Amino acid sequence: RVGAETRHWEEGKCLIFDDSFEHEAWNRSAELRAVLIVEAWNPGLSGVEREAIGRIIAASESFNAKWQP
Repeated sequence: RVGAETRHWEEGKCLIFDDSFEHEAWNRSAELRAVLIVEAWNPGLSGVEREAIGRIIAASESFNAKWQP
């Protein structure tokens, strides 16, 4: 689900979405599921905005690492 839209993966096809929207996924089967995450900068962001977002992400990752077992 991304926002209010629910879509289903089809074998042999990719499912691509903008994860800046609220989203969640389920695997309600007994089959193994692998997820490949690819991140790309929005081309409309300025260099300053990319730098700021990069710092926020780094700080978030550092904070989260302290709480991982």
